[in-house]
Amino acid sequence: MTERVSSDNSSIHTVRATVTSAGATGRPRVEVPTEAADSLPVGEQITLVLDGDDQHAPVVRSIADSVEIRGAYDSRKLAAAAEGENRLVEWLEEVGLPVGRSVLLDEIQVGERYALREPGETAVYRVPDRPRSSLREIAESLESDRE
Repeated sequence: MTERVSSDNSSIHTVRATVTSAGATGRPRVEVPTEAADSLPVGEQITLVLDGDDQHAPVVRSIADSVEIRGAYDSRKLAAAAEGENRLVEWLEEVGLPVGRSVLLDEIQVGERYALREPGETAVYRVPDRPRSSLREIAESLESDRE
């Protein structure tokens, strides 16, 4: 059974991140503050919820040693290759959050499931039951076979 939880629930840890730009391209990204960086699995992917839609986002460490989310994609395979539509860029443009503005990063499930939302907005998130690790590995393997 999937649980639903509001962004203002005490089980959701929220930090204020910053929309910054990446290098010469100027492509927007989300820079995570130091106090929240430890909960994110650097070098791995997370599920990132954008307006209720699950996306897959790699978490990276920049040259300046900050932790960043540079993109969100429709599948794990696309996220691994940073190919396809970058839903993070689309979402930032859609909600009108330019470089320099704050964005709220909600931690739904530590190390796995996060969400972005505009400051001042609330959201309700699905918190799926956690499968046993062996079942999760099987599901991930099936997902990668389909892609």
